[in-house]
Amino acid sequence: LRRPDVGLIRPELRYAGLVLLTSLAVNTILSLDILFAKHYFAPAEAGLYAGIATVARIMFFLTGPLTGVLVASVVPQGPAAANRALLRRSVALLVLLGGSALGLFVWQPGWVTSLLVGPRYAEVAHLLPTLSLAIFILSLANLLLLYQVALRRVWAAPAAIVGLGAMMAWLLMWHQQIADIVTGLLAGSTILLATTLATGWRGKRTL
Repeated sequence: LRRPDVGLIRPELRYAGLVLLTSLAVNTILSLDILFAKHYFAPAEAGLYAGIATVARIMFFLTGPLTGVLVASVVPQGPAAANRALLRRSVALLVLLGGSALGLFVWQPGWVTSLLVGPRYAEVAHLLPTLSLAIFILSLANLLLLYQVALRRVWAAPAAIVGLGAMMAWLLMWHQQIADIVTGLLAGSTILLATTLATGWRGKRTL
């Protein structure tokens, strides 16, 4: 049997690793708050948190298809202006869709909670505005991060790992109240967005 030429597939293996690391980090951030809530709080309180967190995550899955279309449309060796135009349109659509949902969740958290998961979750409805803001920021960071991945920029993975590490450190230090879990998600999402913007601006090295 002829042995495969590893040299030919090595760049694609590195790219696969980049995709795996960034996707794993973002998805871990997306679920880490619920895991910490279940670990540190009583089942009843953790269950209420999981319900309200699920409502907030609607925004992430609502805007998710935009990320998929952007990544599929970006041409790494194509004109930079065309890629940036795609990014601008994707960000505008995400802000329109996600911002509309965020506005509703902030304006009527009790009504949205009762409608989607039932009135028994009304006691944690006050967490929905901050949770929704955290998920909105995470959705935007995910879009920008995967844009870097599509351009094969190597700093995308460290940016995602820094965001994940910051959130884990926050939650390990502060978890006395369920609101601390929400703040941890907000902090992790914000740091992820900041590191993504910083590496996207300066870290142009590609695979």
